[in-house]
Amino acid sequence: MMKIVFLCALAHIVMPATAAEVELNALGRLNPVPHKLPDSYASGYYASKDTYGMRSSAVVAAFMANSRYPFDFPIIGIPYVKSLAYYQNRDSVGLYADNTAPKLKEWEVIKSGSFTPTSFTSKEVDAVNIKPGMIIDTMHNPKWSSYVVSVSEGKIITAGWVSTKTKRMGTPTNDAGITINPITKIWATNFNMFLPENGRAKMGVIQENAIVNNIEPNPKVINGIDTVVLPISRYGGTAAYLSRSAVSGFKQQWIFGFLSQGNNISFASANTNASSPKTSFLESSSADDGLLFEGKNKNSSVLWKDGKRVVSVIGPKGLIEKIGYKTAVAKTSMQLSDRVGRYLISPDGEITLTLPKKESVFAGYTMKLMKVSPSDSVVVFKSPDSNVNGASSAKISGGPWNKEAVFDGTYWYIY
Repeated sequence: MMKIVFLCALAHIVMPATAAEVELNALGRLNPVPHKLPDSYASGYYASKDTYGMRSSAVVAAFMANSRYPFDFPIIGIPYVKSLAYYQNRDSVGLYADNTAPKLKEWEVIKSGSFTPTSFTSKEVDAVNIKPGMIIDTMHNPKWSSYVVSVSEGKIITAGWVSTKTKRMGTPTNDAGITINPITKIWATNFNMFLPENGRAKMGVIQENAIVNNIEPNPKVINGIDTVVLPISRYGGTAAYLSRSAVSGFKQQWIFGFLSQGNNISFASANTNASSPKTSFLESSSADDGLLFEGKNKNSSVLWKDGKRVVSVIGPKGLIEKIGYKTAVAKTSMQLSDRVGRYLISPDGEITLTLPKKESVFAGYTMKLMKVSPSDSVVVFKSPDSNVNGASSAKISGGPWNKEAVFDGTYWYIY
């Protein structure tokens, strides 16, 4: 039997807690499901109070799963008064939830025993703590899985064993033990919305976060969703926001993975005092178009600044309005870099300029070359691993001149 307790506090009037007992089957469902659930535990949950202080006093409703410190809610969870000088926010929370990945308890790890198609036997079986519905993974590789139907001293009755490799039912070999309650993924909250084909609603929102700000004209810390890696965390996370489409079933997709409407800045990437991004925007998909502009921007579609100075502009129609090339001067023989777009060549005599290696360039790569000195000196171009103009090197005399070096994927051409 499982007891569910309800506490209602409305308008600072604490009402008596009511409790009702329900029986759950091995699949975690009510057993049996009543035709009509009693109002004592099915009519709703309501809570209202003024918050103050810290921990339980600072929250209206809170839920903790697998916590080592139950009811010790970390809301201004300072250990001593001096901490108030370091953490200077004074928080009030309406709803709090957390989930902690627990360590396996001693009775949840049974290192050896014997299997039948529907049972596991071992003297280590703890008939007090093991309960129907608990999931079991064996220690085989690949593992077998099941769940507890019933338990008695030294024996667990299961729903059968399924191989995670073959996906078929069978009997594990007796050369491995089992793990009970092998939690592999935890959720602090899990919200779902269902729109069945015969449902009356055709619109929905899984979660709404809204504000009314009538006090701060220049908000600095008023946010819709704040996803933070806490300072005590040794490692970071994968994605602060993840938008997923279905990979099985009907394989449907979101129309927009992210949609920003009418905001001053739709997307911003910034540093913290401790770190900076390695990449602000990463496109690694096989999309038809990696970045699409529809020509509706007012002034420009892409604009680069160096301080207050605008250095490059691509207009709303995709036309280059302002552009520059990284430029270097070549006065003596040298290796040309693929990270320099234009070379101004000003030799006193004959020099040799070596083009970039093939591994650092690509078909269509172009380098601008401009001889700016009036002297009748010779400039020799060569490649360490290719031909230039159909030969091992190309000599250009006279000047001034303006040319381009183009790589076609195999050879260099300078004209």
